[in-house]
Amino acid sequence: MRWNRVIVVGSGVAGAAIAERLLSADKAGEVLMLEAGPDIVMRDRRRWLDFVATGRRPYQDGEDIDREYVSGPVKLGLEESRLFGRGGSTIHWGGWCLRFKPEDFALKTAAGTGLDWPFGYDELKRYYDQAEQFLGVAGNSDDHDPPRGSDRYPFEAVPFNQADGIVIDALDRLDYSYANLPIARSGETCLTTGTCKYCPVGGRYTTDRTIDDLTNGDYPGRFELRLNSAVRRVLMRNRREAVGVEYLDLATREFESVEADAVILCLGAIETPKLLLASADGAYAPNGLGNGSGHVGRHLVTHPLVSASGILGSNSRRIQQEIGFPTLCSREFDTPAEQPQGKFFFIRSHGAPKIRLERNMRSGEKLDEIEQAVVGKMVFTLRGFVEQFAADGNSVQPVNGETRFGLPRTKINYHKHRVTQNSIKRNCERLEKVLTALGCTDVKSEVFPARADHLVSTCRMSNSDVDGVVDDGLRVHGSDNLYVCSNAVFPNVAAVNPTLTLTALALRFVDRL
Repeated sequence: MRWNRVIVVGSGVAGAAIAERLLSADKAGEVLMLEAGPDIVMRDRRRWLDFVATGRRPYQDGEDIDREYVSGPVKLGLEESRLFGRGGSTIHWGGWCLRFKPEDFALKTAAGTGLDWPFGYDELKRYYDQAEQFLGVAGNSDDHDPPRGSDRYPFEAVPFNQADGIVIDALDRLDYSYANLPIARSGETCLTTGTCKYCPVGGRYTTDRTIDDLTNGDYPGRFELRLNSAVRRVLMRNRREAVGVEYLDLATREFESVEADAVILCLGAIETPKLLLASADGAYAPNGLGNGSGHVGRHLVTHPLVSASGILGSNSRRIQQEIGFPTLCSREFDTPAEQPQGKFFFIRSHGAPKIRLERNMRSGEKLDEIEQAVVGKMVFTLRGFVEQFAADGNSVQPVNGETRFGLPRTKINYHKHRVTQNSIKRNCERLEKVLTALGCTDVKSEVFPARADHLVSTCRMSNSDVDGVVDDGLRVHGSDNLYVCSNAVFPNVAAVNPTLTLTALALRFVDRL
């Protein structure tokens, strides 16, 4: 199949991977990418210095604000969870790149809840290899949990540091497994400055780099990105055939229409179902596109984040956390045995131990006072994601009003599944157990307010439109040329970050066309 023109809605990692693969494989003559957000300047040392001095992120204006969404009795916060702008949410992501495990593709079979994927891990394994190359992942190629192919990571794993070693001793005493955290950071450019929320050299992969290559590289005249273009409706010729989209030009406040041979929605798990619902047409889709069985916008799940901290009495080795990202992780409870009750994945937080020497000096502390701070108490923190099951009534939909980016405001209904509630308690206790084995005192755990960072499943994949919104090729059920490639299509959230799996899905999608 070769299309003359394709519209990709959204400039995040899925959209960029699809655009690059469509053009490099010559499966599209032209790709038009539409993004509601503005340009975001990356790898700029002036902006980096401002960030270091003030703490204000250069992309902060592209994040959600409270008045632009409505949440139910249990708030699911959107602030800092996603980003509108050139490059999407990889502009502010942490870069964690973990594969789902084989059992994650069969949750219904294992736990009796949710929905099995239409295909298994083996189908996606070679695309995981390709996705790791695409994102520039640093990892341990000899770690085969989950099973790897013959391809190695493009970069060696970031080594464990001294603080990791203290936690590893405790994990060994408990006979808990651990691993290097695979992360999309180039060993060739990372300066380990510890200011990873805005990197001055591009050590972490961000999607704007792929967009730069598409704009300035080997495809002159074949790729176009239109910013500040809020897609409000998918245009259909009839029940099956999409002909283009209608978008609001935020500069002129005029609505524009553009046509194409195919439309691919890469908008994430909130904006994608909102767009499908907003594209309802009384003649053939009265309840929204792909929503014949009522699944659009439903089944949403995310990752509850839990944390535990404890204190060691002294830091005689003067250990300091020098990099702004974690390097040690554990998938000890990310196993088939844990799956019926919700799996769990955790890391050693990179926020401590840390002594802010500049602040101590500015405050006028004497040398012996600073020395005492350096060798004094050490704080250790472990944090982890709990696999969540979809609770009845969880949903996302558009509501009246408009955001700064020209899109309808969002209404979210969210509850934690009863199994998830029990899993959160159990896994907080596990983190406390590790810190106690480490020798910490004042061990305490907490559950963070629910956020939408890893929201999935609002347009889930299924073998039939009875159970979901898209088929195993990511085509909207009942359509010929309308597709969704975002976290929305995941049937479940698993225990780990979704971005690597999304990138693998995007690469597989183009191959199957």
